[in-house]
Amino acid sequence: MKIISSILLASATLLYAQSSVAAIKCWTNHEGYRECGDYVPPEFAQQETRTLNKRGVTTEVKVRAKTREELLREQQIVSDKQRIEAAEKTARDKQVAKDRVLLSTFLKPEEIIAARDRKISVFEGYLELSQITLSNLMEKLEYEQRKVADLERRGQKIPAAAIAEINSLRKQIDDKEAFMRQKELEKVELRKRYDADHQRFIELMKRKR
Repeated sequence: MKIISSILLASATLLYAQSSVAAIKCWTNHEGYRECGDYVPPEFAQQETRTLNKRGVTTEVKVRAKTREELLREQQIVSDKQRIEAAEKTARDKQVAKDRVLLSTFLKPEEIIAARDRKISVFEGYLELSQITLSNLMEKLEYEQRKVADLERRGQKIPAAAIAEINSLRKQIDDKEAFMRQKELEKVELRKRYDADHQRFIELMKRKR
């Protein structure tokens, strides 16, 4: 095999022009210098190589083989892109279906506001009843606590049933307060959802004009 440094590339080109070799292969060695010959050594086969004709003109460039890390990174990029595109398509399809339902359910924006207010009134009814129940539970708890305090002042033994009743009332109060907080959150979310539908309905109607 013939090996030529980049410094002697011009001379090598003339040499090959006079020989029967059809082309010159050039690569970069471990020291960073260009070498040329009639074939690329195996240890440099994965690097970028150039093929020169007898006149020293580059006729082909073989790009460097990608490393495993580069291939994995490219695969990850493609996978991420496909996942994002699939998610976007799913979101578009859902929006189209939701728009279809919205337009088939209401004829004008005011109907959406009316439906919202009706459902909010239901939540407010739950909350009003819950507040009454909560007030009754708290009054009963105060009553039971006064009874226990009176027994303590008189030095009498507190019945286990009285303690159990107080604990039960406290739990009922906690549960009722948690229920009311949840209903308040649901009411807020319901208002947001209907307000968003109201705005979307207006946008869709403008597009149809």
